[in-house]
Amino acid sequence: MSEPLKVFYYNTFLPMKLGEGMVSRHFFAAATQLDAWQLTAVPPFSMEQYSSKKNGRPPQKNSMRGKIKRLIPPSLRKTIRKLASPTSPIPIAPQRYARKMTQEIDAALKAHAPFDVMLLHISHQDLETLARLCRRATIPIILRAPGPLAYQADHVFKRYISRRDRQNERLLYDVADAICVISEDMKQLFVEVGVPAKKIIPVPNGIDFASFTPQNNNQTLTREALGLDGHPTVGYVGGFWSGNDMDTLLRAWAKIETEQPEARLLLVGDGPQRQTSEALSVELGLKNCVWVGRILHSEVPNYISAMDIGVGPYTQEALAFVSPLKVIEYTAMGLPVVAARGGQIQDLIEHGVTGYTYKAGSEKEMADAILQLLQSPDQAQLMGQKARQRLKSGWRNWDEMAAKIYSICENVTK
Repeated sequence: MSEPLKVFYYNTFLPMKLGEGMVSRHFFAAATQLDAWQLTAVPPFSMEQYSSKKNGRPPQKNSMRGKIKRLIPPSLRKTIRKLASPTSPIPIAPQRYARKMTQEIDAALKAHAPFDVMLLHISHQDLETLARLCRRATIPIILRAPGPLAYQADHVFKRYISRRDRQNERLLYDVADAICVISEDMKQLFVEVGVPAKKIIPVPNGIDFASFTPQNNNQTLTREALGLDGHPTVGYVGGFWSGNDMDTLLRAWAKIETEQPEARLLLVGDGPQRQTSEALSVELGLKNCVWVGRILHSEVPNYISAMDIGVGPYTQEALAFVSPLKVIEYTAMGLPVVAARGGQIQDLIEHGVTGYTYKAGSEKEMADAILQLLQSPDQAQLMGQKARQRLKSGWRNWDEMAAKIYSICENVTK
């Protein structure tokens, strides 16, 4: 039996609770089960440590740190966070962060080298760190890229990215042997910013079919606890950030409330724009929204089971690079989905057959699609069943997705 491939794996998303952190942990959990390779995670990480830390963490609101935090005005806290961030426009914090992470890398290289390949998950905050690493690398490099970061900063997040980080990002794409992205649309986005198409390999995110199944035993309990009994329920699970178009969803819901007053909108999740969304619902006079807040990912199937329809509202700018994990999970649980048209959504939903797509930003198209499903519950249920069948026959689970990444790593070492 041949020796396992030794892989240096860098990913600072792993401990994060939302977004890329959630996707990264799904991948990492599956990847560590493969005997064909041996991953050394940097910074050091294990699923067991993450779970015990998260579940055993004491409440923070009465801690000294929590008390001090509440004394600082929110606007000042936001400014401090921005200045202390690894992506701060003031270079002190980015330089300190890069130095710290370089020390982590050097410690791992000293303890575990030699490696056969580097698998690097890039992020805005890590561009300087990864550029330093890649300049001295002598083994093949695979990037997992959530999108062209300078493009995202300029056109989606509207945030600062330094000239040096723009150069660092370009260096990473130049030296990489392969770049893994989540969709063909994202591949095209990389091609448009000058990355050779032959380097770019679409590898869609996976799905845990065992956890996300229509036969959820907690459906009745969840609906009762949320006050949804007897109410057709449209649901959203995800983050509240600029790429998720909550404005269009809430404005569409205003029309739906008028025509279907018994229907409920279940909103599960948290993020920097949640308060803005709640304020908009008050401004619109919405009465049938149920706000849940952040939950553990293990609880997501219970909340999806309480829904009759799932929604995937995305902005046009986000569609090319967003990873619609929740749309995949809705579909796996047999829900018909209404989602913005574009990106991976087009691979997941066939308009009028397994759900409906609408032009991003069109509250009228979104409302009309949701109303069509609410008014035809039998048709909606059939669409959801077809959606799940297609997903199971044409989509990878996380184990298969990890195996695909492994095969890419293996190929570049030959």
